[in-house]
Amino acid sequence: ILARRFSRRRQDLDHDFFRRRIAQASEYRDRRNIDPKLRRVVWSESDGLPGVIVDRYGNDLVLQTLTMAMDMRKDLITAAMIDLFGDIAIVERNDAPVRKAEGLELRSGVLRGTPSKRVIEVEGVKLEVDFLRGHKTGFYLDQKHNYEIVADYARDRRVLDCFTNQGAFALTCARAGANDVIAVEESSENISTAKRNATRSELKVKWV
Repeated sequence: ILARRFSRRRQDLDHDFFRRRIAQASEYRDRRNIDPKLRRVVWSESDGLPGVIVDRYGNDLVLQTLTMAMDMRKDLITAAMIDLFGDIAIVERNDAPVRKAEGLELRSGVLRGTPSKRVIEVEGVKLEVDFLRGHKTGFYLDQKHNYEIVADYARDRRVLDCFTNQGAFALTCARAGANDVIAVEESSENISTAKRNATRSELKVKWV
C-alpha cells in the first residue's frame, strides 16, 4: 500500500485526532447495540484509522498498530483510549507478520494495567481468551456475529470445522443442536484450550 488516507482535509495526527476517531468508532457501535464490553472498537480503514485495531474485552483492551505511522503514534493512541474508557488495561499485540512489510519489529506485552486471562461468553458458549498468547488479539472477535449465523445452519446436521483454533464455531454449532461436530486443528495448545471451552460449556465435540 503506497498511501493511506486519514482525512479529506489537512490536520495533525495528534491526541485530539485519535480521541475523536476512536470516540466516533465507539459511538457507531453503540448506535447498533453492539455489546460495549465485548466488541471490536476500531477496525482500521473502516473507522478512518488505517493500521489500528482495538478490541475490547471488559476493561481489558488489546491494541494493534500495524503500520509505521500508527506505531510511531502508539503513545497518543493509548492516551486517547484512557481518556475515553477510563481505568483500563491495555495489551499490545504487535506480533502480526504484516508488520515486517513496514520494517517494524514483532512484539507483544502489557502497555498499561494488569490484564489477565479472561473467559467471555459468545452465543451461550464460554470461551477462554489469552491476550498475550492467543491468536490475533486473543480471540477472533471480528467473527463474533458470524458464530450465530453459522450456528443457525447447524441444527440436526453434521458439522466439520477446519482450522477450529479454540473451537468457537464448533462449539456454537454444537450448542445450536448439531447432530455431530468434528473440529480439526494443528495446534495441540489450541486443542487443549478448545477442550477446556467444551467442558466449561458442557458441550460435546470430536477434536482432531
